Amino acid sequence: MKKMTDEQLLKRVLFDKERYSIVVDNDVVWVQDNEKNSNDDDFWTGFNEYGYELIPTIFEVIGVKAEFV
Repeated sequence: MKKMTDEQLLKRVLFDKERYSIVVDNDVVWVQDNEKNSNDDDFWTGFNEYGYELIPTIFEVIGVKAEFV
């Protein structure tokens, strides 16, 4: 996967839920392509933000106004 904005990554997952999964670790959140092998370079793509910084983007993508203060 080429580098995308967090919003683009979230929309990709929402559009094709069978193909993509979101994996959450303690210090990173990434999108995993379930059609790729773990040895492929584009098997996963990390979000630019994670934790509380990513939450407003998630809400915005699902249609809820959100603000990070």
